[in-house]
Formats: sequence, C-alpha cells, structure tokens
Amino acid sequence: MKLFVSEGNPHGVKVLAAAGLWAAQVEVQRLQQEEKVVPFLSQPKLPALELDNGNFLFASNAISLYAHVVQGKKKEDVLQTINKSLTYIAQNLTKTTYLAGDALSVADIVVWGAIYPLILDGASLPEELTSLKSWFKKKPQCKVCKQSPVVKSSQHLFLDLPKLEERLDKWLEQSFATGDWTTNARFIARSWLRDGLKPRCITRDLKWGTPVPLDGFRDKVFYVWFDAPIGYISITANYTDQWEKWWKNPQQVQLYNFMAKDNVPFHSIIFPSCLLGSEDNYTLVNHLVATEYLNYEDGKFSKSRGVGVFGDMAKDTGIPADIWRFYLLFVRPEGQDSAFSWTDLMLKNNSELLNNLGNFVNRAGMFVQKFFNGQVPEIELLPEDKRLLAQVTAELQQYNQLLEKVRIRDGLRCILNISRHGNQYIQVNEPWKCIKGTPQEQKRAGTVTGLAVNMAALLSVMLQPYMPTISAVIREQLQPIKVTIQPKVGDPQRIQELTQAVEKQGNHVRELKSKGAEKSLITSEVQKLLQLKKDLALAEGKSPEPPAQKGKKKK
Repeated sequence: MKLFVSEGNPHGVKVLAAAGLWAAQVEVQRLQQEEKVVPFLSQPKLPALELDNGNFLFASNAISLYAHVVQGKKKEDVLQTINKSLTYIAQNLTKTTYLAGDALSVADIVVWGAIYPLILDGASLPEELTSLKSWFKKKPQCKVCKQSPVVKSSQHLFLDLPKLEERLDKWLEQSFATGDWTTNARFIARSWLRDGLKPRCITRDLKWGTPVPLDGFRDKVFYVWFDAPIGYISITANYTDQWEKWWKNPQQVQLYNFMAKDNVPFHSIIFPSCLLGSEDNYTLVNHLVATEYLNYEDGKFSKSRGVGVFGDMAKDTGIPADIWRFYLLFVRPEGQDSAFSWTDLMLKNNSELLNNLGNFVNRAGMFVQKFFNGQVPEIELLPEDKRLLAQVTAELQQYNQLLEKVRIRDGLRCILNISRHGNQYIQVNEPWKCIKGTPQEQKRAGTVTGLAVNMAALLSVMLQPYMPTISAVIREQLQPIKVTIQPKVGDPQRIQELTQAVEKQGNHVRELKSKGAEKSLITSEVQKLLQLKKDLALAEGKSPEPPAQKGKKKK
C-alpha cells in the first residue's frame, strides 16, 4: 500500500497512526501542487490510500471525515473571547465508546474500520456512519489490541440551550418578520423550538480540531459546528481590524446565510444562541436561505462511493465554468429536491444557452455589424415595439424582485424569457428582408436591430451574477457606454424605526388572529402591516413589491 499526501495536509498520516495499523508498512509519498500520479489523482484529492489491488480510498471518504482543518489564524482568539462571555455552559457526562486499554475514540475506530474491510475483502466503503457502527457490532474485537469496545464516561461541555430558549424564540420571530427566510429554514428552526431545546454537547474526543482552552478539557476539541461559524467572524478579523463594524453592528448590517437545509439548525439555533449568550451586540442572521438537496441522476451524490461530479472532475471535463454555473443555478433546488443530469446539462446548454440566449445576442450583434457598419441605428417605436418593451420591463422588474428575495433560479428564467421575446420579435419582423426594401422598410430594420442590440446589452448586465465571463464577453463586443449609478444610502435610524414598527404590527396581527377578531379588523391591520413593510423596503433601497407568485395548476 501507499499513502499519498501533500504539504500542509498531514491528516492521512494521522489517520494511520491513530488507527495503529500498518503504520510501518505503508510507503508515504508527498505530491506537489500540480503533480499527478494517475490522471484522476491530483493534489486537491489528498490524502489518498492506494491499496494493493490498485484501488484508491480518497480523502473525501471516512479517511478524513473527522479531519477538521481549522482555518483562520485568529480563530482561537475570537473563540476564546466568546467562551469567556458564554454564561450558559453546563458540564455533563456523556457515554463515549473507547477501546479498553487504548486511547482510541469512536472517530479513530470508524476511520480504521473504513479502511480494514476494504483491504480484507474488497468491500465497498460504507456511506453512512450508521453502517460503520453496524460493522463494529458484527466485529467487536479490536484488531490492534485484541479487546472489545467498552463504554467509559467522559466529561464534556454543553450549551445549556433551555436557558436561552425564550430569548432565541423572540429573536427568531423578529428575524422571520423582517427578513427573508426560506420556508424550509423557518420550518426547521420552529421544529427545534416546538420540541423544546435541550442541552447541546459542544466538545468531542478527537485528536484534531480547535482545542478547548479550559482546564480539565484540554484533551478535547470543539465540535465542528459549534466552532466553525465562529470562523465567519475570525476570517473577517483576519481581513481587517475593522471587523466589529460588520459583526457588532446589527443596525446597519444585513447578514445573509446560504446553505443546504441540513445545516439550518447550526445557523438558526446553535450559533445565534452562542452570540445571544455572549451578551454582546453581535450581528445575527437576517436572511437564511436554505436549499433542498441536489441529487445525481437517479440517485444521491456520494464522495465515498465516487458517485457524482465534483470540482476537480468538472474542471477536467473542459466545460467552461460559466456553463457549470448556468446549469447548476438553473436546477438549483429551491423549494424541492432537484437532480443533476448529464443529458439534461447538454439539453439545457443546446436549447437555452445556444438556441435561445446565444442565438438572440449573436443575431443582434450581427445585424448591427452587417447592416449598419457597427453603429446602432435610430429607433422609431411602433405599438408592437412598445409591447415588446413592456414585456421586457415586466421581466426586469420581476428579476429585481426575485433577486431581492434570493430566488436565484427563477431570476435566471427572467433572463431567458427576455431573450425568448427578442428572438420572437426578430423572427416576426425579419430585419434581414426589410434592409433590402424601401427606405421605410430599411428604417424599420433599423428600429428592430436597435431594440435588439439594446436588449442584448441589458441581458449582459443581468447575466453578470450568473455567468460573469460570458457577460464580460458580450459587453466587450457591444461596447456600451459605461454608466455609474450611486445607490441611495438609507437612514439607519429610519430603518431601525420601521423594523421595530413592522415587528410590533406583525405581533398585533398575530394576536388578533389568535383571539378570533372580526375579519374586517384583521384585514385593516394586515394592510397597515403591508404598508409598513413597503416603507421599510424603500428605506433600505429595495423594491417595495414582492415577486409575483405563480398560480397553482388546477387538478
């Protein structure tokens, strides 16, 4: 066997050493940044273990599942500061499985167990931790010390979340009322509160991670999802000594969090509880945007089993990054699970990017160059042109509203709708025929071409968040006049007053509904709430109108 590692990534060696298995028999080879051993094995995949049968176990499986790499030089400093402020930590005893006579924890055993059966009989690496635990039940004897696992007590640190429950509940309702939380994020956060918060263990018996800086616990590390969000603060502190202007300024900072739904509890319950418990003026999340799951073809992504496509593999395909960005945002699992499909990737690339968007931009630019020597012709609008502009304006307004609500997938469809309108407009008006006709028909060709090329310029701007490289290429070809728009800075005091008013009115409406008040009174108070929300949006420089909701299909 041979273990491939790289400088600064020693966990592969640690894993074998911790397992106490074959350490002296395994050849270790260090790879440089761009060096490859086989076409698919490069530095980002390390550590990797090459078995005697030629198969590889990659770093993405259980070999490094517990190898938490601490990022940010100032993380310990920030963590220690918050620890001193936390008053709601309770100490409890938890049951941790050890090997009798050894200092190996469950994590060490899991890593060893993931390697051993593969070498023994070529079995597939279990995908979930539960499978590995099941394997240990079948083979309870340690192959190193020849003893069976026993249960020992280990003292750990806990967050006493029940003491923070009331404050957390109040903050969540305020954030729900004034921010944009996806439906699944709201549901998950509420479900934790509905079931009642329980003390949460924040330490682990592992050999790597952020060390606990407290006497009696220095042999432990912090649980990754307790200390990782603190990295958001420490990374900012690494970047600038003005970090408190961002992280201790809730009146002027809007904090957005993006994640898959399984990470919602850590960002809506655990981390906010830590910040609330610190009794300091920390910025808490205002907008929590959680996606559902992206599946792979007919199954699930699995790094351990090599099922799916990942960053290095995507690069090796030669498909430009903007194409990947387009497709992944097109199928972004907003509201429900979606699936990555190679066939669908090709279909969307051909039908939407080439035949729709690319075709329209290419035709608009070609008509200007071929018929008008690269100069945008004069435009004289007819009623049908104004109808087109009304359609484009409606899509643009919808696009802005959707992005304000972080509905990224639907915003992309607004771009494609505009190019679709443009293709239909060109096809109906046939400027390639009009340019050969009478002076009036030539003028008509100029109007159609002028509108089309202006729409293409608009699309280049709308595309920038989705496909920045292609957006830049279109702008370079069209060479539009550069215009700088300075955004209006809202009055922080006015925003704070309106935020409090929205929260107060929202509580009032909920109280009326709970008491069964008359419908006319509830309707009147709801209208007041909606107006306050519009005023708040305007004060923040946002669109006051919510995105239009798609009608439900009748069954």
